[in-house]
Amino acid sequence: MHRTESTEVSRFFTVPRSSQDLMERFELVYRTTRMGRGGTFNIIKAIGSDALFALMIVSKAVDREAGTDYSSRVQRYYSHVLDTDPAIAVAQTDVKGDRLLRPPRAGRP
Repeated sequence: MHRTESTEVSRFFTVPRSSQDLMERFELVYRTTRMGRGGTFNIIKAIGSDALFALMIVSKAVDREAGTDYSSRVQRYYSHVLDTDPAIAVAQTDVKGDRLLRPPRAGRP
């Protein structure tokens, strides 16, 4: 936890604003992963907060493009996260294309 202007907030939910912030986030994720059994990645806080930060960026772009108001909803949820420090689950996948085909070998298209 660290203190912001008015409250104490988990470092996982602190939006990186500089390259130094990103390096500190990397160290946080690295250290908490090392604490897990066999290097188990801290998916609840690290991936969840990454997804939330992405939503904060993308929702603003969608709002500009489509005239929607998603970013204010994301911001309200972010405020809730800062107040409650929840575990955030994320369902994430990589675009694979034709899943019937084997994946390409590294270094080959």
